Amino acid sequence: MEERKAGTERLFRAHEAKETAVIQAIITDLTKAIEKELAEPGYRQLEFFTYYERSQLMRVAQALRTRMEQIPAEIEAEQEVIRGRFSDSSLRLFPVAVAFLVLERLA
Repeated sequence: MEERKAGTERLFRAHEAKETAVIQAIITDLTKAIEKELAEPGYRQLEFFTYYERSQLMRVAQALRTRMEQIPAEIEAEQEVIRGRFSDSSLRLFPVAVAFLVLERLA
């Protein structure tokens, strides 16, 4: 029974580590995509844009910069949620018995 409990706890810890790594990888990919967008904008000739288009472009760029500043805290918060979900695990094992009934004429 203790062996099964230890195995299940190891499995929970492995899942916790995997989910933590996955969420970090996903959010890191988001960071890279935002950095790429800010570093190489798809526009080159702002003078052909209207005033409203330029101001919208600047607002979008500022929103992306703000989002990038929030990402490290978001990674930590998401990982903390995952750790919290796995920390409150209480393992419940129930012993099971199986009885085989065999007819006398088949025995």
